[in-house]
Amino acid sequence: RLPQAPATRRKAVGFLPGTEDVLVLSDASGEFEFWRQAANGLDGPQQVSRGGKTTRYEGMASPDGKTLAHADRDQVLWLMEVATGKSREVARSKNGRIWDEIELVWSPDSRWLAFVDTAPNTVERIFVYDTQGAGPPVAVPT
Repeated sequence: RLPQAPATRRKAVGFLPGTEDVLVLSDASGEFEFWRQAANGLDGPQQVSRGGKTTRYEGMASPDGKTLAHADRDQVLWLMEVATGKSREVARSKNGRIWDEIELVWSPDSRWLAFVDTAPNTVERIFVYDTQGAGPPVAVPT
Protein backbone atom coordinates (compact mmCIF):
# COMPACT_ATOMS: atom_id res chain seq x y z
CA ARG A 1 0.00 0.00 0.00
CA LEU A 2 1.29 3.40 -0.97
CA PRO A 3 0.62 6.36 1.30
CA GLN A 4 -1.94 8.75 -0.17
CA ALA A 5 -2.91 12.32 0.69
CA PRO A 6 -6.46 12.67 2.03
CA ALA A 7 -9.20 13.50 -0.51
CA THR A 8 -7.09 12.44 -3.50
CA ARG A 9 -7.79 9.74 -6.04
CA ARG A 10 -5.33 7.47 -7.80
CA LYS A 11 -5.60 5.06 -10.67
CA ALA A 12 -3.45 3.18 -13.15
CA VAL A 13 -0.55 2.26 -10.86
CA GLY A 14 2.24 0.49 -12.73
CA PHE A 15 5.88 -0.35 -12.14
CA LEU A 16 8.48 1.71 -13.95
CA PRO A 17 10.88 -0.76 -15.64
CA GLY A 18 14.49 -0.66 -14.49
CA THR A 19 13.60 1.10 -11.23
CA GLU A 20 12.03 0.36 -7.88
CA ASP A 21 9.38 3.01 -8.55
CA VAL A 22 5.81 3.10 -9.74
CA LEU A 23 3.99 5.59 -11.94
CA VAL A 24 0.48 6.50 -10.92
CA LEU A 25 -2.24 8.83 -12.15
CA SER A 26 -3.28 11.02 -9.22
CA ASP A 27 -5.46 14.10 -8.88
CA ALA A 28 -3.35 15.48 -6.00
CA SER A 29 -2.56 18.59 -8.10
CA GLY A 30 -6.22 19.17 -9.00
CA GLU A 31 -6.07 17.32 -12.33
CA PHE A 32 -5.05 13.75 -13.07
CA GLU A 33 -1.32 13.87 -13.69
CA PHE A 34 1.41 11.24 -13.63
CA TRP A 35 3.38 10.92 -10.39
CA ARG A 36 6.44 8.82 -9.61
CA GLN A 37 6.83 7.16 -6.23
CA ALA A 38 9.03 4.53 -4.62
CA ALA A 39 7.18 1.21 -4.70
CA ASN A 40 8.00 0.64 -1.03
CA GLY A 41 6.16 3.87 -0.16
CA LEU A 42 9.09 5.32 1.78
CA ASP A 43 9.77 8.30 -0.48
CA GLY A 44 7.07 10.86 -1.18
CA PRO A 45 5.57 11.13 -4.65
CA GLN A 46 7.12 13.39 -7.29
CA GLN A 47 4.90 14.96 -9.93
CA VAL A 48 6.08 14.05 -13.44
CA SER A 49 3.48 15.54 -15.80
CA ARG A 50 1.94 18.99 -15.56
CA GLY A 51 -0.59 21.13 -17.36
CA GLY A 52 -3.01 18.42 -18.48
CA LYS A 53 -5.88 20.01 -20.40
CA THR A 54 -8.11 16.94 -20.43
CA THR A 55 -8.35 13.51 -18.82
CA ARG A 56 -5.18 11.45 -19.17
CA TYR A 57 -5.50 7.71 -19.58
CA GLU A 58 -3.29 4.94 -18.27
CA GLY A 59 0.13 4.87 -19.86
CA MET A 60 2.65 2.22 -20.79
CA ALA A 61 6.30 2.74 -19.90
CA SER A 62 9.01 1.79 -22.36
CA PRO A 63 11.15 -1.24 -21.42
CA ASP A 64 14.04 1.05 -20.44
CA GLY A 65 11.72 3.09 -18.17
CA LYS A 66 12.68 6.41 -19.77
CA THR A 67 9.51 7.11 -21.77
CA LEU A 68 5.81 6.81 -21.10
CA ALA A 69 3.28 6.48 -23.92
CA HIS A 70 -0.22 7.56 -22.96
CA ALA A 71 -3.39 8.91 -24.49
CA ASP A 72 -5.94 11.47 -23.42
CA ARG A 73 -9.64 12.13 -23.82
CA ASP A 74 -8.99 14.34 -26.87
CA GLN A 75 -7.77 11.17 -28.59
CA VAL A 76 -4.15 12.26 -28.70
CA LEU A 77 -1.31 9.80 -28.20
CA TRP A 78 1.63 11.31 -26.28
CA LEU A 79 5.20 10.33 -25.45
CA MET A 80 6.50 11.74 -22.19
CA GLU A 81 10.08 11.70 -20.91
CA VAL A 82 9.76 10.36 -17.37
CA ALA A 83 12.83 12.25 -16.09
CA THR A 84 11.64 15.69 -17.26
CA GLY A 85 7.89 15.38 -17.84
CA LYS A 86 8.39 16.83 -21.34
CA SER A 87 5.72 15.51 -23.73
CA ARG A 88 5.32 15.40 -27.48
CA GLU A 89 2.31 14.48 -29.57
CA VAL A 90 2.70 11.29 -31.59
CA ALA A 91 -0.71 10.88 -33.18
CA ARG A 92 -4.22 12.27 -33.11
CA SER A 93 -7.14 10.01 -33.97
CA LYS A 94 -9.49 11.61 -36.46
CA ASN A 95 -11.96 8.77 -36.62
CA GLY A 96 -13.29 8.26 -33.15
CA ARG A 97 -10.79 5.82 -31.75
CA ILE A 98 -11.44 5.59 -28.02
CA TRP A 99 -7.88 5.58 -26.72
CA ASP A 100 -8.72 4.99 -23.10
CA GLU A 101 -8.28 1.34 -24.01
CA ILE A 102 -5.35 1.92 -26.31
CA GLU A 103 -3.35 -1.02 -27.52
CA LEU A 104 0.35 -0.20 -27.24
CA VAL A 105 3.42 -2.36 -27.74
CA TRP A 106 7.03 -1.26 -27.26
CA SER A 107 9.99 -2.89 -28.99
CA PRO A 108 12.45 -4.46 -26.53
CA ASP A 109 15.02 -1.70 -27.25
CA SER A 110 12.45 1.06 -26.47
CA ARG A 111 12.91 2.64 -29.91
CA TRP A 112 9.69 1.61 -31.63
CA LEU A 113 6.10 2.03 -30.48
CA ALA A 114 3.22 0.23 -32.19
CA PHE A 115 -0.40 1.27 -31.68
CA VAL A 116 -3.82 0.81 -33.24
CA ASP A 117 -5.94 3.57 -34.79
CA THR A 118 -9.17 3.54 -36.77
CA ALA A 119 -9.18 4.42 -40.47
CA PRO A 120 -11.96 6.49 -42.08
CA ASN A 121 -13.66 3.26 -43.18
CA THR A 122 -13.73 2.13 -39.49
CA VAL A 123 -11.11 -0.58 -40.04
CA GLU A 124 -8.45 -0.65 -37.37
CA ARG A 125 -4.87 -0.26 -38.56
CA ILE A 126 -1.54 -0.83 -36.85
CA PHE A 127 0.92 2.06 -36.87
CA VAL A 128 4.60 2.05 -35.96
CA TYR A 129 6.39 5.09 -34.60
CA ASP A 130 10.17 5.56 -34.45
CA THR A 131 10.75 7.39 -31.16
CA GLN A 132 14.22 8.48 -32.35
CA GLY A 133 13.02 9.77 -35.72
CA ALA A 134 11.30 12.98 -36.69
CA GLY A 135 8.63 11.57 -38.97
CA PRO A 136 5.01 10.68 -38.35
CA PRO A 137 3.82 7.18 -37.46
CA VAL A 138 3.68 4.79 -40.42
CA ALA A 139 0.78 2.41 -41.09
CA VAL A 140 1.81 -1.22 -41.31
CA PRO A 141 0.68 -2.76 -44.63
CA THR A 142 -1.81 -5.58 -44.26
